[in-house]
Amino acid sequence: MTKLLGMLGLAKKAGRLAVGTENAIAAVRGGKAKLVIAASDISDATRKRISDKTGTYGVETVYISETTVSLGNALGKTATACAAITDNGFADAVRNILGGN
Repeated sequence: MTKLLGMLGLAKKAGRLAVGTENAIAAVRGGKAKLVIAASDISDATRKRISDKTGTYGVETVYISETTVSLGNALGKTATACAAITDNGFADAVRNILGGN
């Protein structure tokens, strides 16, 4: 998972990551999100909000084994439930790290 968190950190530095539930949902609504990454310990209500929005707009969601605290720490925050990748290259790189492609 260190490689994944490193890639998400690079995406954030490049300005290709919408961090936080509200920002991720806004990116999905705006058609910018290519992939949504969510932590394993998010609440059921947050999980439903994310899955409803990504399902409506056809954006893939990946739930990783990291907690909200470890995901947040990797992105320079205290705790982060999810993040949306807004670049196809970074999204493909994360899928490759996770074994999706």
